[in-house]
Amino acid sequence: MFVKARDVSIASRLWVAAHELCPPIANQVIVEGHGRFDSEKWIRAVKLASDANPGSRLLLRGHLGMSRWVDSGQTPPLRMIDAGDWDGCGSEGAPFLEKSFFPRRGPMAEVVLIQGDPLRVAFRSHHALMDGRGTVFWAEEIFRALRGEKPLGSDTAITENDLLNISKQKLSTPLQHHYIAPTGRVIGNEPGIRWKRNRIRGRYPRLLLQVMLLAAREAWKHGSGPVRLGIPVDLRARRKGLRSTGNLTNALFLEITPDTTLESLDADLASRLREQRDGQLTWEDKIISHVPLFVLDMALRSETRRSHRTGSYRFSGFVSNMGRFSMEGFSGGGFHAEMYWAVPVCMESVPFSLVLSGAGDSVDIILAIPRALADQRILEETLSRICSGLVIAQR
Repeated sequence: MFVKARDVSIASRLWVAAHELCPPIANQVIVEGHGRFDSEKWIRAVKLASDANPGSRLLLRGHLGMSRWVDSGQTPPLRMIDAGDWDGCGSEGAPFLEKSFFPRRGPMAEVVLIQGDPLRVAFRSHHALMDGRGTVFWAEEIFRALRGEKPLGSDTAITENDLLNISKQKLSTPLQHHYIAPTGRVIGNEPGIRWKRNRIRGRYPRLLLQVMLLAAREAWKHGSGPVRLGIPVDLRARRKGLRSTGNLTNALFLEITPDTTLESLDADLASRLREQRDGQLTWEDKIISHVPLFVLDMALRSETRRSHRTGSYRFSGFVSNMGRFSMEGFSGGGFHAEMYWAVPVCMESVPFSLVLSGAGDSVDIILAIPRALADQRILEETLSRICSGLVIAQR
């Protein structure tokens, strides 16, 4: 008999299945700064913050519809590594960010202190447990403990299903696999994901929407066809005062055509958010809790092979805005933050995943693409064209 801590939502179950296909399915928030690392202080801070936020300690228990996330009581580990040769601008040279998580035996989150110039801290969590904002909150809690402040704590049991406005009266049709990729067709069979980070400065109006249109233009360089991009939306604002490390995001998908403008895209997104039009469940959603994980894994592998073979995907990719944060909240224990950024969550059936993050007058744009779709040159050139195509605000 298992003590219930959190239901396994539809999205969480899919991320667990995807874990076997393309590990690690991880949120990775990186904080850059200067100062020093006191490992004893960090060990104590991670324990204090995780005790107050047991969502960081959950493990998968049970099977099928009886699956639950249960508090293991195990504090997420702290690692310290030397990476003086890593420039922090991409996946090359960073194998320590490829370490996997294990849903049933753990850990499902960790902190990595990265020695180099600048100093970096990586807060890593499995996406089945946390989203980017949840990982940021856990990081902020650790820094509170480092500064000698009491962690705020968070709600462990709530899932995105509790916050979604989904009509249960009818089932919708699953997304068709006919959307083209911003990278073009498959170029090889190398497994895994590669990513690249660029930094820009200044203020860019409607930056997220600009990036979406530029990503669509990238897709049309390789051929004609519909483009559909997902925007992960943080649902925490729907419940006043909610604090959670959980995965409380829901993707809104917007279709882009050659006639789409910034204004029309802005209006479409604004109305969807305002009216909380989260849609309906599909028949696929309804059966996920009743399908063994190995069957879901096989289905995801089959979908990936089919999409790569045909060049048509369930969607073209994701574009996520992590937002701007004050670096004061990411400092403590002798470490002083200067910038933060996040590696996109990506898997081989997702042809394009881009994250925006910022502090001060800087914005980091990080693009992740399956290695089967992009070598280092394609990745860098795609990201460079998107960055150079952005329109900066006039002074």
